[in-house]
Amino acid sequence: MARPRSEDKRNAILDAATHVFAERGLTAAPTSEISKQAVVAEGTLFTYFKTKDDLINALYREIKLELADAMMSGFPAQAESSHQVATRMGRLRELGHRKSQAAQGAGATTGLGGTHRRV
Repeated sequence: MARPRSEDKRNAILDAATHVFAERGLTAAPTSEISKQAVVAEGTLFTYFKTKDDLINALYREIKLELADAMMSGFPAQAESSHQVATRMGRLRELGHRKSQAAQGAGATTGLGGTHRRV
């Protein structure tokens, strides 16, 4: 009988994937390095995500949900449209700044063209 999946392991894999993708890019990031940084066996990674594409899609969904939460928490639903737009844009800038700082801590810089490795 297979062991039950752990939410902690899944989150560790997603966190490690974020750092490895930021450092090396999507195509150059080996699953062996993601597993190593998550402190799980490579087979464990594939227990949680059948393919690297599944891992990338799961990470995309997590980031998208985080973005929606950040932009909508405390949203002024009764305010004028211009105030609503200004609130959303301000939250989007804040989130982008936090993600940029996290990526820089992982050894990468971000720009409009995507994530680039620092040389």
